Amino acid sequence: MSGKNPARSINLDQIKTDLNISKEDQEKPAFLKLKNDVFYLMLNNNLNTFNRDFLRLINKLLDEVENHDGPTALVTMGFNNKYFSTGMDLKFIAGLNAISYIDVQLFVIELMHLYGRLLGFPVPTISVLNGHAIAGGLMLAFAHEVVLMRDDFGQLALTEIELGMPLPPGMNSVIQQRTGNTNEYRQLVLTAKRFTPKQAFTAGWLDGIFEPEQLFSKAVEMAEFRSKFGENKTNYKKLKLEMNKIAYSDCFNKQHANGFVGEPKL
Repeated sequence: MSGKNPARSINLDQIKTDLNISKEDQEKPAFLKLKNDVFYLMLNNNLNTFNRDFLRLINKLLDEVENHDGPTALVTMGFNNKYFSTGMDLKFIAGLNAISYIDVQLFVIELMHLYGRLLGFPVPTISVLNGHAIAGGLMLAFAHEVVLMRDDFGQLALTEIELGMPLPPGMNSVIQQRTGNTNEYRQLVLTAKRFTPKQAFTAGWLDGIFEPEQLFSKAVEMAEFRSKFGENKTNYKKLKLEMNKIAYSDCFNKQHANGFVGEPKL
């Protein structure tokens, strides 16, 4: 993953003004803002890596979105100019593994449940890739029904093969329901190829790529249009569950926790 910084920037100061983001908000690892029936879930923890606290905070914020009456939509974005999310917090995982591998499995199950929740989330969802989306961060992005990205910076990659880690069926399904069983998918999984925004868009993984100065406004426009479909949450959820039924089932199947054939299952 490139350590370089982008030459151009998303205007975070303008977003702060538009959404009335406070200093208190900016001190949180993730926060939620509501404007014109659209909830903005801002991931604000630099690399936005998943440990148990971060994961549970996101789920708590999603509860608020899900319980909102009337038209509703969700936009998820990394609140910085470099990282959407780089996946699991490997130091946290190493700490769990030092205690018990079962604890690692339980965390993986909890993370897959988040992906499954988003696949069946009862309102329109849009992920806005402000930068790199790696491993579990790419899965988070792909669990949304619309994926937008800046056109000038960021990599999309699965690094599990480089780390000697498996790809549990739930996680694989979240990726494959968007990529299909394509050559690009095989490169993603088996060679850890880093895809640029333009390559990912050409492969059909992204619904749009935009100049960084326009990315957020495009997401706002799309979310505000779609929010009306999030009023009938019961029907919206039914439609999404039918569309994503294989990936959704895999995310909630405990038999698919660890991804190692022949190992004891939880």
